[in-house]
Amino acid sequence: MDLASVSYAFQGAGMPDVRDLTLSGVTIQGTYHPRDGMVMDPVFRDGKLSLTSASEKGSPPGLDVIPSDWLPFLPDRVQVTSARLKLTVNQKVTVMPFNGSVSINKSDHQLVCDAVFYPFGQPVILKTRIHSVAGMQAFLLKADSFDFQPLSRFVSMNSNQVISGITDWSVEKLTHNTWQVALSDMMLKKPDKLVIPFALARILTEDRQITVLGEAGISHPMFSDLTAAGRARVALNPSGSGVQEVHLTCETQPLKQLVVQQKQITVRVEQPLAALSLQIKDQVIDGNLNVTFVQAGIQKQGQTVTSGRGAFQSGIHGTVNTQSLTFDLISHLSRIDMHTPDSDLKIQRLDTAGKIFMAMTDGLPESLRMDLTTELVSGSVAVPDKKVAVQGIWAQIPVTYPHASGAGQFSVEKLMIDNRAVLTGKGGILRTGKKDIRFDGVFHVPDSDAVTISLNGKAGLDPGFRIHVDAETNRFRLSPYRFDTLFPRLPFLSEYDLDVQVSGSAEWQNHHLATKADLVIHEGSVSMPDQNLSVNGIQGRLAFKDLLAPASFPGQVVTVARVQAGDFTATDAAVRVTLEPGPSLLLETCGSIGLADGFPPSPYGFLRRTGPSR
Repeated sequence: MDLASVSYAFQGAGMPDVRDLTLSGVTIQGTYHPRDGMVMDPVFRDGKLSLTSASEKGSPPGLDVIPSDWLPFLPDRVQVTSARLKLTVNQKVTVMPFNGSVSINKSDHQLVCDAVFYPFGQPVILKTRIHSVAGMQAFLLKADSFDFQPLSRFVSMNSNQVISGITDWSVEKLTHNTWQVALSDMMLKKPDKLVIPFALARILTEDRQITVLGEAGISHPMFSDLTAAGRARVALNPSGSGVQEVHLTCETQPLKQLVVQQKQITVRVEQPLAALSLQIKDQVIDGNLNVTFVQAGIQKQGQTVTSGRGAFQSGIHGTVNTQSLTFDLISHLSRIDMHTPDSDLKIQRLDTAGKIFMAMTDGLPESLRMDLTTELVSGSVAVPDKKVAVQGIWAQIPVTYPHASGAGQFSVEKLMIDNRAVLTGKGGILRTGKKDIRFDGVFHVPDSDAVTISLNGKAGLDPGFRIHVDAETNRFRLSPYRFDTLFPRLPFLSEYDLDVQVSGSAEWQNHHLATKADLVIHEGSVSMPDQNLSVNGIQGRLAFKDLLAPASFPGQVVTVARVQAGDFTATDAAVRVTLEPGPSLLLETCGSIGLADGFPPSPYGFLRRTGPSR
C-alpha cells in the first residue's frame, strides 16, 4: 500500500465517525483453484467472500452476510485508487489494475460499490448493491469493445482458443434468483469467421436447480443469418454442489429461406427448421436432432439440383468423460431433380441411414467418422441429345468417411435407346475412392433370357461426372424378329440368321458420349430378296466405332461359304464389309472367288467386286 487517508469526525463523547477512507496502491492476491474456486488473500476472512443471502443458502434467518455490529465502525465512503489484483490461474500470473469506491448507507444497511478493472488493459465496469442481511441485491459487470483473446489465452490450458475479436458483454442480476448474461458481435475462431451477433441468457436458480432460457443469432459470410432459442435445466446434487442431470432443448426460429454461398455454388433451402434435445446424466449423453425443410436447390455453373421435402433425424449418444458422440442418422429426401446442359437426373426418393462418430476437444468437433448407406429409389437419367435414357434405377450405396471400401447393389428396369427399351438388369457396386465406384452386373433383353450381357465399369465425380462401361454378351442367334429393340434393323437386310457374340464399351466424360463394339459372327446367313441375293456360311469379326449412329470401321473382311446372286454363284469368298451411317452397307469382294464375270451390279450400289474373277 502506498497511501491511506482517513477523514473522520467526533459525535459527542462516543467513538469517532469515519467519513472517508482512501487507499492507494493496494495489492490483492487472488488464486483460482478448480476445486475451491477463487481464493482472495489477505483481504477476506478465511480467504473467502460470500455474498449469498441467508434465505438463498437455506440458513436460519438472522445470519448476517455483513455483521450488523460492524456497520457503525465502517466509513461512509471507501475510495480505492491505483490498486492491483494479482491473479494466478493455472500457474500463470497477471496483474489487473483497478479503481473503485464503496458507499455505505448505515441506516439502510446497504453497501454500493462502483469499480473499474483493467484486465489486459481493457476497462471492465462493476456495480453492486449489497444488503447486510439479504445479501447481494444488484450486480452489474460489463465491458464494451472487449477483446477476449488475451483473456482466453491466459485462462486456457491449451492453444485451442474459441473466441477471437472484440465484443460487448454484460452480467447482471435482475431479481433475487435471476441473472442475465448478454453479449453482441462475438467472433469465434472455430468454425472460422462464425459470428454471434447477439446472445441473451436468463439464469434462474431455485431449489438445487438452475434453469437457463437463451436466444442467440448466428452469422457467417457463407449463409443467411440464423436465430435459435433454447432452454437448459441443470439439476444439482442433493448436496448442492456438482451436477446431477442436464436437460437441453434448442430450435431455430422460423426462416423463409436459408441461402448458403460457397465460391461458385449457391444453396437455397426453403423454410428450414432444426430442433435439438439432449439429456446428460451420470456422464452419459442421450438426445435427438431433427432437421426439416420444404424445398431445397443447388446451383453451380449452369447445373441445378432441386429437392422436395426433406427430413433428417438422428439419435445422439455419447459420454462426457471420453468427449465422444455417436449419431444414429436417418434422412429422407424426395423428388430430386438434377439438370445439366447435357443430361437430366430424377430421383423419387433418397434415403440414408447409419452412424456418425465424432470426437470432441474443448466442446468442439475434432475428428469425424461416417458409416452410412444411401438408398436411391425410382431414379432416371436422360441424355436427350444422344436419345439415351435409363429408367427405374434402384441402388444401395455405401458412404464412408474417411474412405473405406464398401459393397452395394443396384438394378435398372429399362435402358432406353431412341425410345426403345433395350436392356434390364442388376448388379453390385464397390466404392474404390472418395468419389469413385466400380460396378458389375448382368443384363438381358426385356421379356427374354436368350441374351445375357455381363458388364463392369467405373464411375467418378472428379473432375466432373464420368462413367466407363465394358460389356460382353453370351453367344446367341440374331434375326430380324428377335432382339429388334437391342439391335437396330437394317432395311436392306430382309432376312438374316446369325450366330453371334458381342462385346463393347461406352464412356461418358467431358460432356461427350463415346461407344464402340466388336461383333463376332461364328456362323450365319443373309438374304436380300429385292437383290435376288443370298449369303451363307458367314464367319468373321466386325468392329463398330459408333453404336448410336451405327457405323463400322471400313474394309473389314469376313469369309462366306457361298454367295448366290440370281443364277450366279460364288464359293469360299472373302468380302470386305463397311456399315456406314444412314445406315447403308457396302460389300466388296476381294481376292479370287468362284464368281462368273457376268455378276450383276447392285442397283443400290452397295455390292461391288474389287478383286479378280475366275
